[in-house]
Parts: sequence; C-alpha cells; structure tokens
Amino acid sequence: MPRLRGVAACAALALFVFLPASPAAADVTVTLTGRSGGIGSPAPGSRDDEVTYLKGSRQRVDRGTTSTILDLEAGRLVVLDHTARTATIYQLTDLQPKQQDLAQVTVDVELTSKRRDVAGLSCQEAKVSVTTMDPHRAMLLPGRGFQTGRDVTTGSVWVATNEPGAAEYRAFYRRLDELGAIVTDFALARRRPADAIAQARLATAVALRGIPCEARLSSRSFYGPGEMLLVAPSLSNGWKLKSVSTEPLADRLFEVPADYATREMGS
Repeated sequence: MPRLRGVAACAALALFVFLPASPAAADVTVTLTGRSGGIGSPAPGSRDDEVTYLKGSRQRVDRGTTSTILDLEAGRLVVLDHTARTATIYQLTDLQPKQQDLAQVTVDVELTSKRRDVAGLSCQEAKVSVTTMDPHRAMLLPGRGFQTGRDVTTGSVWVATNEPGAAEYRAFYRRLDELGAIVTDFALARRRPADAIAQARLATAVALRGIPCEARLSSRSFYGPGEMLLVAPSLSNGWKLKSVSTEPLADRLFEVPADYATREMGS
C-alpha cells in the first residue's frame, strides 16, 4: 500500500529550556494504544502499546521489542534491539533530510474550538491534512501516460493542550523542529523518504500543540493531473491515549544496557 506508513509519533525529540524562576520540569510518561499501520503508527500492522518517556533533554520510546533513545545533549539517537541485545547509534546531524524530499511534503495542523475528554484529559481537536508527492512512484494510466502519485491523509487528532506534561511535550517537539532532524522508521526512509518525512513532520506538528490523545485518520492515493484520478481505496487508522503520568523517571531508562553490543553509524 503506497501511502504513509511507519512511525509517526514514533521517536520524537525534546528539550526543556527554563529561566531560573521557572518551576521544575516534570518527567512525562505517555502510553498510546490501539495503533495500526498508517500515518502516525509505530509500525505497519503493529498493535503494541507505545510508551514515551521524557526526562530533561532525553526521550525514550518503547515499541514492541525495540526502544529508541534521543539524547539532545549528546546529539545522538540510539536504537535498542532487545531481541538481538544491540544498540545502534546515529548522530542527529545525519538525520537531516534533503531539501528536495522536504519539498515533497505539505503538513497542515489547525486547532478547532471542539473539546472532549480522552482518558480523563481535556483535549482539543486539531484538524490535520498531509499531502505527499513522490516523483519516484508513478503509474501508467490509459491515455495519460505515467502519472506521479499523490498521497493525501486527513482527519482529526485530539490534543491535550493544558494538562500536566503538555508544556514539556511542546518544548520537546519545538526543539525537534529547530534541529530539523527526522526520526522515523529507517526501513521506510530508505524505501520512501518522502513518506518517512511526512509521518515525522505530522507527529512534530501535532505535538507542538500538546500531548496527542486520539486520532482518526484516512489516507488515499491519487494519480494524474487536474482533479487527480483516484486509483486506490482509502485506508482508515487511528490510536488512542491510554495514560499519562508525571511521576519521576530513573536515569537508567535512557542509558544503553552494559551487556548490549554497540555500533556507531557515521555519515
């Protein structure tokens, strides 16, 4: 299916910047459940809970048998494979996408006045729209020749904008946006870089508003000029918040286990 797949809220970044008089930053734990393949999902077909931990300038995301650890002070991303007991280390400077790939993605997120409770949190609706053009993917249509594919994802994401932990979540993604790094499914990034960029940019755009609580999204693929010819059915997917905690987190969560083999990935 040639539409956006991979990690979307999947491996995010964070940075807390405080003036001396500011209150202490809270550690944040966010658990999402019910995700399926599609934009904003941790992996195609996966329904494991996704748990995100934020502590200072560090973040960890647990998903199935894999964890990703972002350390902004060190400027690196660590991918832990708990089955193979390995740690693969990437530099954030190596995760900046090419300008031509960025130009193929348009993301729009707009808060509305609608509110609802999700998992005990007061959440605000955000209408989202993502358009991805992939010049490397085309289809031969009768009488039209080869036509470039265009994927469109639309729907609503409910966001906790003023609940405990929301300020830290926004600060985390604000720093990600400033760094310009794209943290996503590496296999997807190799096959379809524009799709990988789209899911990461959507995750960032939503989290700049607060903690994502629930999503209902639909994706469609089009080919052709003008009105665009629909040649693929729509795909609906979604996920929902399970819990949020601001209890303190142990530093060891953000460290590579001593018995894991490590591998440095350079430019």
